[in-house]
Amino acid sequence: MDPIAFNKTFDSTLLANNGYYLKLHGSTNWQYCSNSNCDANNKILISEGDRCGRCFKRLNRLIIPPIINKQYKTYPFIEKLWTLAFLQLDSAQEVVIWGYRLPPTDFYSNWLLSKTSRNVKKVSIVNPDCILPGKWKDNRLNIKNFLKPFYDIYGEKKIVLYKNYQNYLRGRRIK
Repeated sequence: MDPIAFNKTFDSTLLANNGYYLKLHGSTNWQYCSNSNCDANNKILISEGDRCGRCFKRLNRLIIPPIINKQYKTYPFIEKLWTLAFLQLDSAQEVVIWGYRLPPTDFYSNWLLSKTSRNVKKVSIVNPDCILPGKWKDNRLNIKNFLKPFYDIYGEKKIVLYKNYQNYLRGRRIK
């Protein structure tokens, strides 16, 4: 079975009724073929297997860590993905941030969210890492520290925090 390759351009079929679902830091099933003789060379593939469906060489995983030097030039798709994120976030009234903790080392994500925050009325953050097993007092401090970078961008009133996806769907917020 051939893995799915991302198109070089974005088209309207990527747009769901409720907006885009963008994974800006990659995924464990994003891979690429580094065989320069393969027609899938350096294309980002979504594949559960570990071999290229065209040349059968071992695939390499592609994760874009939350650091300053993202691999835009090596993988033009990543640059297009971040450009699409900018365009969509710039006009968004609601943003859902799922499983991401805006670390201080990720200057570009901070810049992206800051530059596109003017129209946003609600930010839903879904992240189980903000709740620690233990006392409520410890969790309040952890939640405050977790949300601080988001407060700095969006303000406290716009942010709603959910422990997990089920709670998000049911509207069971933490904060």
